[in-house]
Amino acid sequence: MKGLPVKRILLLVAVACLFAAQASADPYELDLNTALTFRQINTSSTAHLQGVFDLTVSPVTQVYTPTLFPATAYEEPFLGDVGFVGWLSGDGASMRLGVENSDIGNYTGFRTYVGNDNQSIWHVRAFANSDVSGDWVALRPGQGAWLDVTFSDEVALTTFGFDVMLATDPTDTYPSDYPSVQDTFHVSAVPVPGAVLLGLLGMGAAGLKLRRRV
Repeated sequence: MKGLPVKRILLLVAVACLFAAQASADPYELDLNTALTFRQINTSSTAHLQGVFDLTVSPVTQVYTPTLFPATAYEEPFLGDVGFVGWLSGDGASMRLGVENSDIGNYTGFRTYVGNDNQSIWHVRAFANSDVSGDWVALRPGQGAWLDVTFSDEVALTTFGFDVMLATDPTDTYPSDYPSVQDTFHVSAVPVPGAVLLGLLGMGAAGLKLRRRV
């Protein structure tokens, strides 16, 4: 059996490299340095960003302090490396945190982790360009979630981040885990290693349970 011609081999290698390059186009996952640059994008009288905090250092460092309604501290425990404190007023009021007009590159989507470090339930979702990650996700105190926005093709990622929404108690009961009609949220992004490890351990334990049931 004769070997393949050199030109055909080169063609096959080129095609393989092309598919490999296409397959390597991944969504952009929010990192620490970028998260530290997140600011409030939407301007509203019902939403005010009060501070951005670097939670990776001790003592915690406030990297952004607005002139209006500034926050003074971000207390432990926290689920992420970058903390955001914001004030919302009114059922359904929301704040958009992120960057816009960025040149971060071309990606097939955007992925971020958001943790709720507050004592009330807050709703979150991710956004990228003109898309959102889906329905609002309700985070209970001490709970975090990965939020994904997926594009059909690789495109330039220019505007991205996450939204936080205030939703009052739908049953109107007291006491309630939901925020009041005017309240302050504490959420963090970019999970700390411990949070990631706990998540992996939880997934592993769930997998073991499923295997035992089979």
